[in-house]
Amino acid sequence: MPLPGTDDGVPAAQLNKPKSWGKIASYFGVALVALLPAYVSGRSCAARENYNLTINQAADIQVEVEKISKTLNLINDRINASPDAAKNNPDVKLAEDLGTLEIKDPDTQKIFHTNYFFMTDLAIERLFGYYNDAIRLFRLIKDHAKKTGADADQIANFVTNGGLTGGDKNYGIVFDLSGALPLAHFVEVGKPICPVEGQTDCNATELKGFKYRIESGGTWSEKGVNRAKLAESVIPMQQTPLFKSVMSGNPDILAVKDHIRRMVEIKMLSAKMFNDQKALLTDLKTHSEKQRVFTF
Repeated sequence: MPLPGTDDGVPAAQLNKPKSWGKIASYFGVALVALLPAYVSGRSCAARENYNLTINQAADIQVEVEKISKTLNLINDRINASPDAAKNNPDVKLAEDLGTLEIKDPDTQKIFHTNYFFMTDLAIERLFGYYNDAIRLFRLIKDHAKKTGADADQIANFVTNGGLTGGDKNYGIVFDLSGALPLAHFVEVGKPICPVEGQTDCNATELKGFKYRIESGGTWSEKGVNRAKLAESVIPMQQTPLFKSVMSGNPDILAVKDHIRRMVEIKMLSAKMFNDQKALLTDLKTHSEKQRVFTF
C-alpha cells in the first residue's frame, strides 16, 4: 500500500544544497582580469624607475671618478718628474711634495648607496676595484710622507756617506719587564733631554733622559736614565770597536729600504689605476648617456 501523505506536485527540498563553485570561480576570474593589468603596469613602472635611477647615479659616480682621476694625474706628474724615483733611489723631496697634495678618500656614500640593477657586472667590478685602489693609494702616500719625514736624517746620512758607514748614530737598550721573561729591545737613541727645554748639551749629572725609537720610521718616545728603575730608562750603548764593526753595515739602510719599498708600491698602484680608469670612465659614460624611459 502507498505511504500516507500528500502529493502537491512540488519536488521535495534538498537538505544539503551544493555550493555554487562555478559562480565563485567566475567572480575570481573577473577580479583577476581586472587586477592583472594594474599589477603588470606597477611592475613595469618600477622597472622603468630603476632604469632611470641607474642612469642618474652612473652620472653622479662618473663625476666622483673624474675627481679621483685628476688627483691621480697630479700624483703621477710628481712621480714622473723625479729622476731618483725612476731609478728606485730614495727621494725625500718627492715624499714631502706628495704629502702636500690635498688628498681625500673617495666618497664611499656614492658607491655603496647606488642602484646597480641595470649596470653591467664588469662595470661594477671595475668600479669597486678602482675605489679600493684609490683608498689604498691615498693612505699609502700619507703614510709614506709621514715616515719619510721621520727618517729624513737617516736617508740623508745614507746617501751622503754612500751607504758605507753608520755615521754618528747612537744606539741603546730599553727593557721590557712586563712579561714572565725580561726582554731587552735594541733602539736608536736620539737627542738628550735636558732640564731646559730645547737644550741638548747639558752635563750627564743634569741629564733627564733620551729620545728613542724602536723601529725605522717610528715615532720618538722619551725615557729617563734612572739606574734604580731600568724598565723606565734608556741605556746608551758604548761604541766599542766590536760595536762599530757590527754596525759598519750602516743601519740607515733599513730606513732607505722601507722608503724605496713604499715608493715602488705607490708607483705600481698609481700606474694600475691610471690604466684601469680609462675603461671605467667609458663604462660610466655609456650608462649615464643612455636614453631615459617614460614613467608615471
